[in-house]
Amino acid sequence: MNRNLQKRLGLLVAGAFVLALGVACAGAPTPTPTSAPPPTKQAAAPTKAAAAPTKAAEPAKAAAAPTKAAAPAKPKDLDVVKVAMQGQSSDAAAFIAQGRGYFKEQGIDFQFSPVGAPAQMVPMIATSQVDVAGVLGSAGYFNALERGARMKGVADKGSLSKGNGFIALLVRKDLVDSGKYKGVADLKGLKVALSPPPMTSPNAYNLESALQTVGLTMNDVELVGLALADMPAALAGGSIDAGVTTEPYVSKGVELGAAIRVLGFDEVNLNHQLTGISFSEAFMRDRPDVAKRFVVAYIKGARDYNDAFMKNKGKAEVIKILTELTALKDASVWEKMVPPGLNPDGYLNAESLMNTVDWLLKNDQIKQKPKPEDFIDNQYVDYAIGVLGKYK
Repeated sequence: MNRNLQKRLGLLVAGAFVLALGVACAGAPTPTPTSAPPPTKQAAAPTKAAAAPTKAAEPAKAAAAPTKAAAPAKPKDLDVVKVAMQGQSSDAAAFIAQGRGYFKEQGIDFQFSPVGAPAQMVPMIATSQVDVAGVLGSAGYFNALERGARMKGVADKGSLSKGNGFIALLVRKDLVDSGKYKGVADLKGLKVALSPPPMTSPNAYNLESALQTVGLTMNDVELVGLALADMPAALAGGSIDAGVTTEPYVSKGVELGAAIRVLGFDEVNLNHQLTGISFSEAFMRDRPDVAKRFVVAYIKGARDYNDAFMKNKGKAEVIKILTELTALKDASVWEKMVPPGLNPDGYLNAESLMNTVDWLLKNDQIKQKPKPEDFIDNQYVDYAIGVLGKYK
């Protein structure tokens, strides 16, 4: 074989080998060596982006934010207590306790639900829809007990202690100025408003007590059912002659020039227990320790209330809390109005409540006479006094 022929054969063999190698490489499942370096460069790219001053770092910060925001409150660490109240002046102790952190000190998350009227609270507390309600002593309350409800009154939430006649009788200013009204005896034949329905109003007992001092009865006046908040305007318009209402509506009626405050009912029914704090059956049965701690915090609030409104100690700060947390947003109203009586040691006036029971029986509002132990339980206040000592 000559040299030229050998050379041509060598080139053909080499070409075939290269072609076979190319086909084998194209069908292989793994990447070719030359394609491996680019992923290494791409993998390095996030490192540069992470090093950027803001953009890549922001998602990590945003993810961490909820944990930091939730940490101080720790709501899951607190015992939730559901509370139904009107958010009015006689609820002050509870809101002072909330504003000053007394409930949290006792490991309680105070969850407030505003309710329009005491009558709405009775079924809520009777069926344990809420743990605590600012209601006690009404016909509806005692009738619920007769039907088998097992709620209990545990602490004072409003009484007519001396100088605390926050429930008062307003009479139209023109009737007073003209001399047509000189005293309670002159209510005879006049239109007198009570919260509806009039004879089941918590204030019907007070009105009749006043009428009895001059030999009159409820039959001697024309009763009108009217919401407490509507009484100042009704007096101004002349659609009623007088009304039994509560603060702040007493002060509002006087400020409007519509009426004269002629009688505070502490002058008639001294130390009368108007309402109280009640616990539901489930709350007392299932969480007795939480119930006791609730009253400790509540009584601390009641003591701050008495310091502020009876002793003028820290009053501005207390009023600030109350304007923020209650329905009464005007600080000047808190300054001017007659404050409710709140027992700084928390106990209910059982004798007064039984007087109310007797009146309700006499007026066919209830059918059975409960015993004090059927609707009052002092163990929670006893516990709180054991922790706090007596008020000084």
